[in-house]
Amino acid sequence: MFLAIGLSGLLVNSLVAALGKEGLGAHYLVAAVLATQVTSLWSFILVEFLVFSDRRAYRGKGHRFVRFLAMNNTALALRGPIMYVLTSRLGLHYLLSNLISIVVFTIGRYSLSEAWIWARGERVAPGPSDGGCPDDGRERSHPVSGLRYPDGDSTMGAKRCRNSP
Repeated sequence: MFLAIGLSGLLVNSLVAALGKEGLGAHYLVAAVLATQVTSLWSFILVEFLVFSDRRAYRGKGHRFVRFLAMNNTALALRGPIMYVLTSRLGLHYLLSNLISIVVFTIGRYSLSEAWIWARGERVAPGPSDGGCPDDGRERSHPVSGLRYPDGDSTMGAKRCRNSP
């Protein structure tokens, strides 16, 4: 599924890059920056709901999105020089160099997504009255800060439960 979403992201990325360069007259590297931001939003929504939907309770959506953007923009910083060499030095079309640079980082991006953004770990769940964690007396973590404290302290309505195997 990640690969299918990636392929749809390639299409979106190419369309936005072409629009940026041809439609807005931006430099191809500036168009790649714009395309990366649009595609990051597109891909995050699809990956969040279709690939790692079983892990969405871990960390907040905003936290995962910031990490996803950080990963994609770091990859863009590495892709930029590749695109520059392929397009400005070797004469490849900018959309082809964009595609090649994205494909180069696909496996690494998936691995980082799985390990860093949607990592398996503790899940935020509602309390026992809401069908969540049993009240077993274990220490809990604050849902935002991750700080540990005994049950009974303010949890802002959430407790952390260990994922079931």
